Amino acid sequence: MKENNLTDGITEDALKEEKDIIANAKKQAEQKAKEMIDCAKNEAKKIEENAKEQALSKKKEKLYEYEQEAKKIILTNKKEMLEQVYLELRENIKTITGSKREEILQNLLLIAKKEIKDISVIYTSATDVSTLKNIEKNIRVEEDKEMDFGIIAQNKDKTIILDLSLNSLSNMFEKKIMSAIMGKIK
Repeated sequence: MKENNLTDGITEDALKEEKDIIANAKKQAEQKAKEMIDCAKNEAKKIEENAKEQALSKKKEKLYEYEQEAKKIILTNKKEMLEQVYLELRENIKTITGSKREEILQNLLLIAKKEIKDISVIYTSATDVSTLKNIEKNIRVEEDKEMDFGIIAQNKDKTIILDLSLNSLSNMFEKKIMSAIMGKIK
Protein backbone atom coordinates (compact mmCIF):
# COMPACT_ATOMS: atom_id res chain seq x y z
CA MET A 1 0.00 0.00 0.00
CA LYS A 2 2.78 2.24 0.71
CA GLU A 3 3.91 1.80 -2.81
CA ASN A 4 0.48 2.69 -4.10
CA ASN A 5 0.32 5.72 -1.89
CA LEU A 6 3.78 6.70 -2.98
CA THR A 7 2.99 6.32 -6.65
CA ASP A 8 -0.32 8.01 -6.13
CA GLY A 9 1.45 10.86 -4.38
CA ILE A 10 4.08 11.09 -7.11
CA THR A 11 1.41 10.98 -9.77
CA GLU A 12 -0.57 13.59 -7.89
CA ASP A 13 2.50 15.81 -7.55
CA ALA A 14 3.35 15.27 -11.21
CA LEU A 15 -0.20 16.15 -12.27
CA LYS A 16 -0.19 19.20 -10.03
CA GLU A 17 3.19 20.27 -11.38
CA GLU A 18 1.96 19.61 -14.93
CA LYS A 19 -1.13 21.76 -14.28
CA ASP A 20 1.08 24.49 -12.79
CA ILE A 21 3.45 24.34 -15.79
CA ILE A 22 0.54 24.40 -18.25
CA ALA A 23 -1.18 27.23 -16.33
CA ASN A 24 2.08 29.18 -16.16
CA ALA A 25 2.78 28.55 -19.87
CA LYS A 26 -0.80 29.59 -20.71
CA LYS A 27 -0.41 32.71 -18.57
CA GLN A 28 2.92 33.57 -20.25
CA ALA A 29 1.42 32.87 -23.70
CA GLU A 30 -1.57 35.11 -22.92
CA GLN A 31 0.77 37.82 -21.63
CA LYS A 32 2.98 37.51 -24.73
CA ALA A 33 -0.11 37.53 -26.97
CA LYS A 34 -1.44 40.65 -25.19
CA GLU A 35 1.93 42.37 -25.63
CA MET A 36 1.99 41.43 -29.31
CA ILE A 37 -1.58 42.68 -29.80
CA ASP A 38 -0.76 45.95 -27.99
CA CYS A 39 2.40 46.32 -30.08
CA ALA A 40 0.41 45.63 -33.27
CA LYS A 41 -2.26 48.16 -32.21
CA ASN A 42 0.45 50.79 -31.54
CA GLU A 43 2.11 50.05 -34.88
CA ALA A 44 -1.27 50.24 -36.64
CA LYS A 45 -1.96 53.57 -34.93
CA LYS A 46 1.45 54.92 -36.03
CA ILE A 47 0.85 53.74 -39.60
CA GLU A 48 -2.61 55.34 -39.59
CA GLU A 49 -1.23 58.66 -38.23
CA ASN A 50 1.58 58.61 -40.78
CA ALA A 51 -0.92 57.91 -43.58
CA LYS A 52 -3.11 60.80 -42.38
CA GLU A 53 -0.09 63.13 -42.29
CA GLN A 54 0.95 62.07 -45.79
CA ALA A 55 -2.60 62.50 -47.06
CA LEU A 56 -2.82 65.96 -45.49
CA SER A 57 0.56 66.92 -46.92
CA LYS A 58 -0.49 65.68 -50.38
CA LYS A 59 -3.76 67.56 -50.06
CA LYS A 60 -1.95 70.80 -49.14
CA GLU A 61 0.51 70.28 -52.00
CA LYS A 62 -2.31 69.75 -54.52
CA LEU A 63 -4.24 72.71 -53.14
CA TYR A 64 -1.14 74.91 -53.52
CA GLU A 65 -0.69 73.66 -57.10
CA TYR A 66 -4.34 74.44 -57.88
CA GLU A 67 -4.05 77.90 -56.32
CA GLN A 68 -0.93 78.63 -58.36
CA GLU A 69 -2.59 77.43 -61.54
CA ALA A 70 -5.66 79.57 -60.78
CA LYS A 71 -3.45 82.62 -60.19
CA LYS A 72 -1.64 81.93 -63.44
CA ILE A 73 -4.92 81.67 -65.35
CA ILE A 74 -6.25 84.87 -63.77
CA LEU A 75 -3.07 86.81 -64.47
CA THR A 76 -2.87 85.46 -68.01
CA ASN A 77 -6.45 86.60 -68.56
CA LYS A 78 -5.57 90.01 -67.15
CA LYS A 79 -2.59 90.16 -69.49
CA GLU A 80 -4.77 89.28 -72.47
CA MET A 81 -7.35 91.90 -71.45
CA LEU A 82 -4.63 94.54 -71.04
CA GLU A 83 -3.23 93.68 -74.45
CA GLN A 84 -6.70 94.17 -75.90
CA VAL A 85 -7.07 97.48 -74.02
CA TYR A 86 -3.70 98.63 -75.40
CA LEU A 87 -4.74 97.77 -78.94
CA GLU A 88 -8.02 99.63 -78.54
CA LEU A 89 -6.29 102.58 -76.87
CA ARG A 90 -3.74 102.83 -79.68
CA GLU A 91 -6.54 102.74 -82.25
CA ASN A 92 -8.49 105.41 -80.33
CA ILE A 93 -5.44 107.67 -80.02
CA LYS A 94 -4.83 107.37 -83.76
CA THR A 95 -8.33 108.70 -84.38
CA ILE A 96 -8.05 111.78 -82.12
CA THR A 97 -8.52 114.91 -84.19
CA GLY A 98 -8.72 118.65 -83.90
CA SER A 99 -7.80 120.65 -80.83
CA LYS A 100 -7.34 117.59 -78.61
CA ARG A 101 -4.73 116.16 -81.00
CA GLU A 102 -3.00 119.53 -81.19
CA GLU A 103 -2.97 119.81 -77.37
CA ILE A 104 -1.35 116.40 -77.05
CA LEU A 105 1.28 117.30 -79.65
CA GLN A 106 2.03 120.57 -77.79
CA ASN A 107 2.51 118.63 -74.54
CA LEU A 108 4.83 116.14 -76.24
CA LEU A 109 6.81 119.05 -77.69
CA LEU A 110 7.13 120.62 -74.22
CA ILE A 111 8.46 117.34 -72.82
CA ALA A 112 10.95 117.10 -75.67
CA LYS A 113 12.14 120.69 -75.11
CA LYS A 114 12.76 119.96 -71.43
CA GLU A 115 14.87 116.92 -72.32
CA ILE A 116 16.70 118.33 -75.36
CA LYS A 117 17.74 121.99 -75.23
CA ASP A 118 18.76 122.30 -78.88
CA ILE A 119 16.16 120.39 -80.90
CA SER A 120 16.95 120.64 -84.60
CA VAL A 121 14.38 118.32 -86.09
CA ILE A 122 11.08 116.71 -85.12
CA TYR A 123 9.76 113.65 -86.90
CA THR A 124 6.02 113.06 -86.86
CA SER A 125 3.21 111.40 -88.78
CA ALA A 126 2.05 112.78 -92.15
CA THR A 127 -1.17 113.87 -90.45
CA ASP A 128 0.68 116.00 -87.88
CA VAL A 129 3.44 117.66 -89.96
CA SER A 130 1.43 120.82 -90.73
CA THR A 131 0.11 121.09 -87.13
CA LEU A 132 3.63 120.90 -85.67
CA LYS A 133 4.98 123.38 -88.25
CA ASN A 134 2.30 125.85 -87.08
CA ILE A 135 3.09 125.21 -83.39
CA GLU A 136 6.89 125.39 -83.70
CA LYS A 137 8.28 127.54 -86.49
CA ASN A 138 11.96 127.45 -85.41
CA ILE A 139 12.36 123.68 -85.59
CA ARG A 140 12.42 121.63 -88.76
CA VAL A 141 9.49 119.17 -88.91
CA GLU A 142 9.71 116.07 -91.09
CA GLU A 143 7.38 113.22 -91.84
CA ASP A 144 8.02 109.72 -90.53
CA LYS A 145 5.97 107.39 -92.74
CA GLU A 146 5.89 104.64 -90.10
CA MET A 147 4.58 106.85 -87.29
CA ASP A 148 0.87 106.99 -86.46
CA PHE A 149 1.01 109.67 -83.80
CA GLY A 150 3.49 111.48 -81.56
CA ILE A 151 6.94 112.92 -82.12
CA ILE A 152 10.59 111.95 -82.24
CA ALA A 153 12.90 114.85 -81.35
CA GLN A 154 16.59 115.02 -82.24
CA ASN A 155 19.34 117.49 -81.29
CA LYS A 156 21.58 119.30 -83.80
CA ASP A 157 24.54 116.93 -83.62
CA LYS A 158 22.22 113.87 -83.66
CA THR A 159 23.56 112.52 -80.35
CA ILE A 160 20.27 112.75 -78.46
CA ILE A 161 17.01 111.31 -79.77
CA LEU A 162 13.83 111.32 -77.73
CA ASP A 163 11.12 108.99 -79.00
CA LEU A 164 7.68 110.12 -77.86
CA SER A 165 5.81 108.32 -80.60
CA LEU A 166 2.64 106.38 -79.89
CA ASN A 167 4.40 103.09 -80.67
CA SER A 168 7.31 103.80 -78.35
CA LEU A 169 5.25 105.15 -75.45
CA SER A 170 2.62 102.42 -75.59
CA ASN A 171 5.29 99.71 -75.88
CA MET A 172 7.12 101.15 -72.88
CA PHE A 173 3.98 101.27 -70.71
CA GLU A 174 2.86 97.87 -71.92
CA LYS A 175 6.23 96.32 -71.07
CA LYS A 176 6.20 97.85 -67.58
CA ILE A 177 2.71 96.63 -66.82
CA MET A 178 3.25 93.22 -68.39
CA SER A 179 6.49 92.85 -66.47
CA ALA A 180 4.63 93.58 -63.23
CA ILE A 181 1.91 91.08 -64.14
CA MET A 182 4.37 88.38 -65.16
CA GLY A 183 6.26 88.95 -61.91
CA LYS A 184 3.09 88.06 -60.04
CA ILE A 185 2.60 84.92 -62.10
CA LYS A 186 5.92 83.45 -61.08
